Amino acid sequence: MVERSSCADDAHEWSPWVPRTAESQATARICYRCGKYQRDDADEPAPAQPPEGMATHREFVGPVERYDINAAMMFNLLTTLGLRGGHKLLDIGCGSLRNGRLLIPYLEAGNYVGFEPNRWLVEEAIRTEIGADIVRLKKSRFFYSTSPNDLDPSLRFDYAFANAIFVHGPLSLFQSWITRTSQCLNDNGVFLASFHVGDEDHKGDSWLYPGHTQFRLDTIRAAAVKAGFRFQTLSWRHPHGYAWGMFAKPAFDTSWFSDETLSWNTRVDADRSYRIWPDGQPWLDAKMGLALSRTSPG
Repeated sequence: MVERSSCADDAHEWSPWVPRTAESQATARICYRCGKYQRDDADEPAPAQPPEGMATHREFVGPVERYDINAAMMFNLLTTLGLRGGHKLLDIGCGSLRNGRLLIPYLEAGNYVGFEPNRWLVEEAIRTEIGADIVRLKKSRFFYSTSPNDLDPSLRFDYAFANAIFVHGPLSLFQSWITRTSQCLNDNGVFLASFHVGDEDHKGDSWLYPGHTQFRLDTIRAAAVKAGFRFQTLSWRHPHGYAWGMFAKPAFDTSWFSDETLSWNTRVDADRSYRIWPDGQPWLDAKMGLALSRTSPG
């Protein structure tokens, strides 16, 4: 629970009522503007939480018990695909800074840009997760809007990502961001997005959080190709079971891995800038001088 002002009763922007779990008939909704939640626990005689209250920035974006591991998964994917401190990055739906709290310190000053409709989420995360000083030191920028068109058109990025955003949004929003990232990424840039794959495309045109949407893989691939991307899915496990799509600009290098071999070890072996030992030399433990690479017996 958090002490934060609620909207006036007539000013709430409520989400739809959605099932709280797959096994329960209980439902819940949340206000996008202030984070107030309401729960219908009619079939739960001893609910764990009050029927209404103010969600924290962590509670607002999903299960708090996986808040840390979700961020670790994202950070590891980005760095495995080549993200370094000197790259410029766009965090779409940066929200509670679940990912930003790792990326802002990692990137050089001026290289992190967050885009988020809910300003209160970012402000609470800055106050409780990383502090205003590091935001100033790293010259991080934030845009507060629901429309991709409100991103500064002069900005250019090497990496862009949207983690667990398009699992709640309509196809039109996904397509708009595919188009927008194609315009703002450098020619060797890449856009990463998680989404639900389904047999049919979601038909609605509204934001559905905390509900879910799904899309056909062929639909997303067609949108990627239309925007000038090379598209493929990635074998990178998401804690919530979402699929990962990689939208690569023409000069983004994917030659060093296949979908099955995407890993930190493959990256280090393929990229000389990631290691101290030269090409053709086995991985060495510097202290013991022992070759740790796997060799054939005999």
